[in-house]
Amino acid sequence: MPLGAGDCERLRDGLVAQPVNTASALAYLLAAAWLARQGARRDAASRREALAFGLAVAAAGVGSVDFHGPGSPAARWLHDAGLCAAVSFVAVHDLARLAGARRRVVPAWAATAGAGGVLLGLAPRAGGAVAGALGLLVAAGEVAVARRGPRRPPGAYRAGVAALAVGAACWWLGRTGGPLCDPDSLLQGHAAWHLLTAFALAAWGSATLGPSPTGSP
Repeated sequence: MPLGAGDCERLRDGLVAQPVNTASALAYLLAAAWLARQGARRDAASRREALAFGLAVAAAGVGSVDFHGPGSPAARWLHDAGLCAAVSFVAVHDLARLAGARRRVVPAWAATAGAGGVLLGLAPRAGGAVAGALGLLVAAGEVAVARRGPRRPPGAYRAGVAALAVGAACWWLGRTGGPLCDPDSLLQGHAAWHLLTAFALAAWGSATLGPSPTGSP
């Protein structure tokens, strides 16, 4: 199946196969830059987490831009490995919090993301299964962390959860063959998924990573 064929927008000849989906994927890079900027204001340990998560989100953005745009030979791997990197960071962070091992988040994530990248390189068709498994792990981890506390700032976290839910609905309804799919429209469900999940990742980072910015009460 051609890259992006399941994401509704009509595939075009030229450098950018799906202009709307490609442009919307840049939201991940903006979210990554914002996370890095916020991380620079925190203490050393929290800064490492924020920068690592920003790197993971940026990898997801680069992969998505290539997947929907130029479609290089490595595009599918970059797309799936970038998604794995971003989602696995949340999963590893939750597990580390539950185990009381926050200092090991970054090396554990790097090992997990690296292993995921190798797996996806060896089994390119496993991207959906890997993403699904990580999604379930994240859901379980978030519930467990919420029960144990301390609670995250409700505003950013709830906004992120809401954005993720709406984004998932847009992805499902706007997929190829879905009820809202219009291949030639500037309003693409998959593009909304990009925008909303980029916001959700940034909101999770704001609500979760580290203590208050340096100098704040």
